[in-house]
Amino acid sequence: MKHPKIPEQLLVFAGSLLLFLVTLAANFSGPHDSIGYLNGIIKGGENLSHPHHLLYHYAAWYWLQFTQAIFPGIKDYYLVEAFTAVCGSVSMAIVYSFFRWRFNWKPWPSVVFSSVIAFSYGMWFYSANIEVYAPAMMFLLASLYKLTSPSFSKKDLWLVAVLHCLATLFHQLHILFAVVIIYILWTRRQQLAFMPSFITYAVTGLILVGGTYFLMGWVVAGQDSLEQWTGWMQGYTKHHDYWQAPGVKTPFYVFTGFTHAFVGGHFVFRLPGIDSYFEKLQSVHSLHDEIFLARHISQGTAILLSLLTLLLAVTMLILIVRFIRKYKTIRKTWPSVIPPLVVCGAVYSAFFCVWMPEILEFWIFQTVLLWLLLLGTLSITGFPFGLRNTTVGLICSITLFVVNYFGSIRWLQDLGHDWYYLKVRPIENTVKENDVVLLQQGWILKDFLEYFTRSNVTEVPANPQLRPAVDSIITSSFQKGGRLFLYPDVNSMSARPETPYVDSLMQLYSKNIFLLHPNDPEILIIKPATDTTALPQNAAADKTP
Repeated sequence: MKHPKIPEQLLVFAGSLLLFLVTLAANFSGPHDSIGYLNGIIKGGENLSHPHHLLYHYAAWYWLQFTQAIFPGIKDYYLVEAFTAVCGSVSMAIVYSFFRWRFNWKPWPSVVFSSVIAFSYGMWFYSANIEVYAPAMMFLLASLYKLTSPSFSKKDLWLVAVLHCLATLFHQLHILFAVVIIYILWTRRQQLAFMPSFITYAVTGLILVGGTYFLMGWVVAGQDSLEQWTGWMQGYTKHHDYWQAPGVKTPFYVFTGFTHAFVGGHFVFRLPGIDSYFEKLQSVHSLHDEIFLARHISQGTAILLSLLTLLLAVTMLILIVRFIRKYKTIRKTWPSVIPPLVVCGAVYSAFFCVWMPEILEFWIFQTVLLWLLLLGTLSITGFPFGLRNTTVGLICSITLFVVNYFGSIRWLQDLGHDWYYLKVRPIENTVKENDVVLLQQGWILKDFLEYFTRSNVTEVPANPQLRPAVDSIITSSFQKGGRLFLYPDVNSMSARPETPYVDSLMQLYSKNIFLLHPNDPEILIIKPATDTTALPQNAAADKTP
């Protein structure tokens, strides 16, 4: 009896899933939002509502409930990361399909070329941590794959539209893909009437995306006025800090974000001569966690990884130059594939030149597109020095694996290399039920303390209106026999904030303060007498050192 053949994409999915699962991250400082997302997913309820990635938190929460019932002994963050790994593995199966059936490579070259994308830092690390990008990109790549079909039809348009809607609901930024779809519909207007196709696509998006946003915003989140609802949908986009007008620094920011999506690059902090420069720079920029992550990489290893990165850069530059030189031939050879990939990359890249261009997460999708273009078209562009196409792919793949594993991924798997976790460890097993932790600055650290200590964590009030609430939390703790754990240091590149509130507490309880941890971080404990009365209202306002 002949056994049925296992689909090639399934084998690629399984291999990718194995890679991502054995390299799941135990570091939450790298992707700064991870620990906050994890806390929200664990708590559930209203913490799952987020206008920019509407479905991610709900999907991750249901996944966590399901997998915890099957694997109760596994840490919850590994289970949530496994959801990311599954989505990343589906993306890799689609990437393989691009090489195999859009660029018509045989199985082995398609596997090799796919591994180049799998070992690129952005794809690898963001398929093994807690972040919102992998599920959305899975749907986006699936939509793009159908869109590049030579036999694209009206039936495919429905699927493209639904997949794009899902990508947008998992991350709002993928509304950008609408530009690509409309462009392709216009270029194929002789095969598909443009207006009926556009109306089909627009109505599908309006019903699925618009309807879901109305339900989740107006009904679930309680934003039940037009002004509240539109403001809720806009979210971060209203904050000017995220927008950056094009300027002299834009190319540098773009280069930083884009190259970081290929190579993690943490080893650069250990290069001889440069390491001291970064030590000084960390007082201005928030590099503490990245420098700390790389502290066990030897200088010799850092030099070797830098040389391999240079080899990769030269190889990519050659591929890019040859792609540009032969673009006309390439476009004629794959007329249904090349324009969508190029236009898609251009649209996303243009937007992220003005929206936080230095952040690697927003360039991961573009790295996938670039590799598809450069490696998929190797049969025409070729490579000098007599190297075979598969050999070129192997060079890129092995180089990326070595550079990213030994320069970043290996260390990101160890919680002991997480700078913010080490700030929590001194009190992780010391904090009790009625204790309160007070932070001079809560950025990231607050989420770490809430997760690893399950304690009541608050931060110094930013303005007088918030002081009574913090006073009440501390007073209530003292009345129940609790203690106040105080972190008086800042933990980011922000200018040192004013400290009258902390100073007033230290003056008020000067006889009850004990040093728990001297530095990195400094931690104080205030243990008031059992008959401590409530804090004076707005103590910080009238108590200064």
